[in-house]
Amino acid sequence: MVRVQNKLLARVNELETKNMHLHRQLENLLISCGTEKTSESNLKSDFKLQSHDNVPESSMTNKTNKITRKTKTDMVRGKVPTQIAFLARQTNTEFPFAHGQTVIFDNLYSNLGNAYNPRNVIFRAPVAGLYIVLFTVASNGHRTPDIEIVVDGSVLCRAVSTTDIYTGSSCNVIVHLNEGDNVWVRVMFDYPDAKIRGLFYSTFSIGMLSTD
Repeated sequence: MVRVQNKLLARVNELETKNMHLHRQLENLLISCGTEKTSESNLKSDFKLQSHDNVPESSMTNKTNKITRKTKTDMVRGKVPTQIAFLARQTNTEFPFAHGQTVIFDNLYSNLGNAYNPRNVIFRAPVAGLYIVLFTVASNGHRTPDIEIVVDGSVLCRAVSTTDIYTGSSCNVIVHLNEGDNVWVRVMFDYPDAKIRGLFYSTFSIGMLSTD
């Protein structure tokens, strides 16, 4: 009887020892699983952050492409003129004159890009670029006044009159204009008998050669 009890006690102690080992193993497994889950969660968070960081760059690229396409579309639709040129003529013989007076070229033959305003007879550059500027004035039995082309009030070139009758003077230049620059023709110096002949003998024209 005593032997049986001793065997049972020994068996119980053995089982309790095994049970303790199993509990420790289970705890270690739980700790290990928790660490793996934390690592997995961190990896997922890092991935989300990286994905989120990539969104603005992609969005900015898309916006840049949209702006580029819009600019090209605007040029195709004519919002930015691709052809700029005009020819204006004087229909009536003009006199007398005063210093600084704007010469009137009232008859508009062509106006590609609508950059020339026939009301104030001023050309306004719609886009920066290289332009050719020309004017010719003819006399009507008398000399012409001295004429000059100005850009926003600054002299670009001048044409001096002669004393011979039925003559003319002209000025032709190639110049860079900025967007919004105003160009017109005005009287530099007047003479008592000076006249500018109309009937399309006197003309003013500008054409764009290239854009910046």
